[in-house]
This record gives sequence, structure tokens and C-alpha cells, in this order.
Amino acid sequence: MNQIASIVNDVLESYDGCCLDNEEERSVIANAVASKLTSASLQQLADLLGGSIEVDNDGQAVVYTNVSLRG
Repeated sequence: MNQIASIVNDVLESYDGCCLDNEEERSVIANAVASKLTSASLQQLADLLGGSIEVDNDGQAVVYTNVSLRG
């Protein structure tokens, strides 16, 4: 199973009590999958740049790159 499939599977397992025939619950699950995939993508970007991801006071993701732009 690739990483994307694994993330989707993990989210589906965590919402195993939900019914996918219910539009509201499908929306909740879709948002959870989107959030997990976005987080994983940001983490990969931070890893690529040798940095890290942290959450600010507003709950927003901040990517620290460890790249200095000062000469």
C-alpha cells in the first residue's frame, strides 16, 4: 500500500462508525482525509528542505526551512 492509500485507510478506520451513505458524514471524512494528506505533504516539503513544521498560535502550519537568505 502506498503512502496516500495508507493515509486514506487510516482515516477511514478512525471513522469506521460513520455511514458513507450519509452526505454529512461523507463530508466529515473527506475533510479529515484532505487534512491528513495536506499535513503529510507539508511534512514531506519540510523534510526535503531540512526543516520542520510547527503550529502557530492561530493553529496555522508554519514550515521552518533552516535555509538562510542572509549572505
